[in-house]
Amino acid sequence: MIPITGLAWFVMNKRFAAISLCLFSLVMALEAEMITLLSADHPETYLNLLPEGRLQKARDLYHQKHKEKERVDPVGLLLCTNFVDKATMLIRSPQLFSALPFSSKRQAEQFLNRAQELRNQIAHSDSVLTVLHNPEEFDSFVGDLRKYTEAISNLHNV
Repeated sequence: MIPITGLAWFVMNKRFAAISLCLFSLVMALEAEMITLLSADHPETYLNLLPEGRLQKARDLYHQKHKEKERVDPVGLLLCTNFVDKATMLIRSPQLFSALPFSSKRQAEQFLNRAQELRNQIAHSDSVLTVLHNPEEFDSFVGDLRKYTEAISNLHNV
């Protein structure tokens, strides 16, 4: 991968919208792959890995969106979870976590928390530099983001 240096770093430092949008789309692609994986086979199993408070928040949002439905659709409920919930389900599922290329649960939590933080910074028009502080860190994070997104994608293509 070509390192991000010179003009690209200057542009990022000035909060250039195109770079922020590209980063945002990469994080959203990661979340989309997590959704596809978690919804493919028995999503209720993964939803039950969430702490009760987080699961209740998802249920509340589900019922706000689907007032007429009495029966809760597990995939619909999964779509009412946020990024950190999906990350929690991946990490807490021994079957899924063992198939991912993270060296430890701590590394997975740190990476996924950082991805969420970056997503939130961009969504709220803040500088990505509060999360990625220099070109090397940027380059490393984007490489990891692509690697982990591809790994998750490959899990549901098997």
